[in-house]
Amino acid sequence: LVPSNRKRRMSDPPAKKSKNSCTITMNIVTLTDKDPVLISPVHKFNGLAWRLFISSYHVMQPKGRKEISLLCNSLGKSELWRATADIRMHVTIGDKTTERPI
Repeated sequence: LVPSNRKRRMSDPPAKKSKNSCTITMNIVTLTDKDPVLISPVHKFNGLAWRLFISSYHVMQPKGRKEISLLCNSLGKSELWRATADIRMHVTIGDKTTERPI
């Protein structure tokens, strides 16, 4: 996460992982119509509370597609942040784990 006032040009190389980086992970068993939303536990970063939000509401996107959002629960703080995400999906079936493209 980088404050929005520190903008990069599109041609700049990707930023290296620094002290301003954090990792949020979630284990997802399944998303169903009965439980279509998953929210990660809070991860504190730079004094703010961050969560991953995953939804499979069919009114929001075509059936079978998912929405992944990064939420900041700043409770009264008003700041604009820009986040660069490296999203990876690992699927485990039995004792075999594979990485799948998103």
